[in-house]
Amino acid sequence: MIGAGLRRLGVLGMNRRNFDFVQCWNPRSAYPEVDDKIRTKQVWQSLGLPTPGYVSLERGDDVVAAAHKLGLPVIVKPACEGSSVGVSRCFRDADLAAAVELLREHPRVVPFVELKEESLEKVGREIAVKTALSVLAPIQARCVIISYDILALRCARAMGAKRIGWVMKNWNQDALTRATELVPDFLICNYTKLPKAPAPLWHGPWKWVFYEVTQAKLALQLATRGASLIETMAIGEMLKNPQLRRGGCFD
Repeated sequence: MIGAGLRRLGVLGMNRRNFDFVQCWNPRSAYPEVDDKIRTKQVWQSLGLPTPGYVSLERGDDVVAAAHKLGLPVIVKPACEGSSVGVSRCFRDADLAAAVELLREHPRVVPFVELKEESLEKVGREIAVKTALSVLAPIQARCVIISYDILALRCARAMGAKRIGWVMKNWNQDALTRATELVPDFLICNYTKLPKAPAPLWHGPWKWVFYEVTQAKLALQLATRGASLIETMAIGEMLKNPQLRRGGCFD
């Protein structure tokens, strides 16, 4: 196997690199600094380190012109985000439609499609939601539309979205009130925001999803607290655990 051969040569995989040489030296309090992709690139450039060219886009900017300036293919990502959330490789304008076609070939996959706040601000909630649902129409019955923006989720539901998920920014009484009023199908939260066990999760008709989970032990602990799903950037590590593998979706 290629992976085993690389390990014998001392080559680290990305997940092992993150666990053994990145996370232990970087306190979570410093994450906002490194999560700012523009700031990171500016630091690299100031130090003379090689980094791919980039274009920072603001509301109203010509996205297509920016892509052509850099030269296709391009990587599109939010300036401040982590775990590859919201990252897309774009080779042409039809990439989103192509992704939908790929999902049609795998009917057991449940896509969680996020309406990013940047997109909502750029084109407006109604247009963003309408466009997304139009492209997703062939697989919309399987999709879960998720967002931090509650109004966008209400709009999606009004336009026919079958399921929605609210990504919470905070764990507090206000968030509980909003969740109770919205009644989403999924409540999605960074696990670090949870109160310590044995404090219970909020009861409701929703299912719980936690993200930024990179350890199998933590995933199992969250499951005992009521998590239905987790989001991880360490899928290889997770699937080494037989309990988690049995809970996966495999043919």
